[in-house]
Amino acid sequence: MRSACLSLLLVTACWALPFHQSGFLDFMMEDEAGSGVVEGPEVRSFPAMPVRPMCPFRCQCHLRVIQCSDLGLTTVPEDIPDDTTLLDLQNNKITEIKENDFKNLKGLHALILVNNKITIIHAKALSPLTKLQRLYLSKNMLKDMPANMPKSLQELRIHENEITKIKKASFQGLSHVIVMELGSNPLRSAGIEASAFADLKRVSYIRIADTNITDIPKGLPSSLSELHLDGNKISKVTAGTLKGLKNLAKLGLSYNEISSVENGTLANVPHLRELHLDNNALISVPTGLSDHKYIQVVYLHANKIAAVGTEDFCPPGLNHKKAMYSGISLFSNPVPYWEVQPITFRCVFDRSAIQLGNYRKKPPVFKHHTVLTYWPSTPRTRRERTTEVMFPLHAPLFAVLVSVALCQYEDYDYQPASMLGPSGPNCDRECDCPINFPTAMYCDSRKLKFVPMVPTGIKYLYLQNNQIEEIKAGVFDNVTDGLRWLVLDNNQITNAKIAKGTIDKLTALEKLFFSNNNLTEPVIPPSKSLDELKLMHNKISKFPSGLLADKENLTSVNLQHNKLSSDAIGGAFKGSKKLLSLDVSHNKLKKMPAGVPSSLEILYADYNDIDSVGAGYLSKLSSLQYLRISHNKLVDSGLPAGVFNVTSLVELDLSFNKLQSIPEINEQLEQLYLQANEINKFELTSFCKLITPVNFSHLKHLRLDANQITPASMPYDYSTCLRQASDIMFE
Repeated sequence: MRSACLSLLLVTACWALPFHQSGFLDFMMEDEAGSGVVEGPEVRSFPAMPVRPMCPFRCQCHLRVIQCSDLGLTTVPEDIPDDTTLLDLQNNKITEIKENDFKNLKGLHALILVNNKITIIHAKALSPLTKLQRLYLSKNMLKDMPANMPKSLQELRIHENEITKIKKASFQGLSHVIVMELGSNPLRSAGIEASAFADLKRVSYIRIADTNITDIPKGLPSSLSELHLDGNKISKVTAGTLKGLKNLAKLGLSYNEISSVENGTLANVPHLRELHLDNNALISVPTGLSDHKYIQVVYLHANKIAAVGTEDFCPPGLNHKKAMYSGISLFSNPVPYWEVQPITFRCVFDRSAIQLGNYRKKPPVFKHHTVLTYWPSTPRTRRERTTEVMFPLHAPLFAVLVSVALCQYEDYDYQPASMLGPSGPNCDRECDCPINFPTAMYCDSRKLKFVPMVPTGIKYLYLQNNQIEEIKAGVFDNVTDGLRWLVLDNNQITNAKIAKGTIDKLTALEKLFFSNNNLTEPVIPPSKSLDELKLMHNKISKFPSGLLADKENLTSVNLQHNKLSSDAIGGAFKGSKKLLSLDVSHNKLKKMPAGVPSSLEILYADYNDIDSVGAGYLSKLSSLQYLRISHNKLVDSGLPAGVFNVTSLVELDLSFNKLQSIPEINEQLEQLYLQANEINKFELTSFCKLITPVNFSHLKHLRLDANQITPASMPYDYSTCLRQASDIMFE
């Protein structure tokens, strides 16, 4: 079933063609309705009255956009209209920018000089461009940074040149720059002067990849949210180099020579969400990950890490991260994965987010395959990368440990008897209690009809994938105050066949996995330590109020694929003050679940009958980051103005509904899914109320396929608002 669903999703994705953002040039090159450009005999009858100044020879002009690319030009054309706002001169053979080339272009906003042969830019050539916002000089032969760049500049791309030095004066006065691309230049650390970036007060993105620098540049601005230093020769990361970068969310250090990350480094970047340290020389997991509250993605593959401790990634005990991990890569390291304890990944949202295993030329059992997981895109540098195909390590034990930790079993053919050695003397004959793991009892996939007697000392009990119909009295008597994990997924248990004095006596239980059974009501142990409850794929139609009232440590509840109504869960979650994740997808809800705690970070309500979201509903959920309400019955009239305009949201999925317009979102939102609605207009005010150098949408991915709009529906100046969008998908 899973494979079928995945195939369907992939096919659907293939139907939707990606929209490649290339700025506003493409749209302004087309005639617009109401532009005043008249075609036909009337124009030819008034040849002496041109609408605007003459277009340069061989170039194409529309309104104030001049396109002179791919013409083999060796110099800048002389007759460029004074009111030009965008000048495209890329892919020519221009070797020099002279003093007066742009002398009258005082209204120019964007200048594109990519892929020429420019070696010299006159010191005064850019001075007249007092309104220039975007300057693209990549793929030329410049040896020095241009002098006197306009103070209005917001975006500078000058990668793939021959620049060896960055002087303090290079960026002097450029306080409006947001994006800086300096990669693929022969830069060295000694060539970057101290405080070279000091004047970049608002810069959000800096990329210095594929150079010869050996250290992280010092004095980087505190406004920085993304720093990409992949493909350099950095050998270590010291705490001081990242000091003051309180807004940094993404740090790329892949393909360097890093062998150590100094203690306290991660504490200096408190809002970091992605850390890329793959393809380096690390011998251990960097310290500080377990104390970091917000980091969600960590790439550590292709290093020299030989061991992974139980507290390398997650906080100790019952302490919880504010944001759970959505991606950890550790493959191609000399880690003996069978020795990694299951609790190591207790703060990871889903098992599929972990990539483990070594590369092998001849895997012992499994056939060669490629692992597909949902990951944020990894930046690739210009130098050649080896295509990586992962061969899974033949370690059934670790496969189960990880799957148990993350509550997904159906992908594994687990046979512990082949790997775990002899069982202890007190173990039931139908199960395995390996002496190497004396607190674990493995009874899964044995065709058991009942729960066996559990011996003293067992903390982790695995009973998934059996034919159990009944839990008899007394089976847990030896572990009432010691059992931590109870896994009963994929059985045939009903509420009527759960005897008193069994689950209702487990006072220390932390995780209860009871999915794919025949329950009609939730089964809740008395343990106040319960932190994870999974009851998916049952027949639950009611959830009495108060069952979770004393579960102050509960962080995750999964109730998808049941028969719950909105009234049935009205007061179900009161008292769960630390609840982070709630999934009520595939039920019979007609409105959003009420009474959910403000601590919630993830809320999924896909595949229900919800037609509205109450005003102020999300304003009460100040920590909510991921909200999915796809495959429902949402309509415009059911969404009050600004209902989704909350600063905490990172991802919002409203696909497969009946919306006719794009709802207003907050500028901090990064992922928005609106495919398969009835949207017929594109209003920029849905994304940006105000557009300034520091006020713009942070949206990175937008899906609008299977609606009633096309790229032509977008306003010409959309890129000033959606300047960080890497893909916008239409039909």
